[in-house]
Amino acid sequence: MVKLFSKIVIKRELCSKLNILFQLYEEVLEKPLLKETKEYYRREAAELHADNTCHAFITKVCQRMLTQMNAVSYVFRLCYSTAQN
Repeated sequence: MVKLFSKIVIKRELCSKLNILFQLYEEVLEKPLLKETKEYYRREAAELHADNTCHAFITKVCQRMLTQMNAVSYVFRLCYSTAQN
């Protein structure tokens, strides 16, 4: 019974610490990164829109989206292959 109680206490403490780390990650890294990313792409889109015709703008946006999708696909494949090893 004492071992079971000890395991429960340890699990609760671990969950509490993980929750604190997750909150720290969100506040210190994720939120600022998402904010900066949003601003970066907003500026890029504004520059593309100002410097190009509508057709050229749409073409460059599509190229950018394909580049990003390829990058995400590469990361997922890398993570999957690493997890399999």
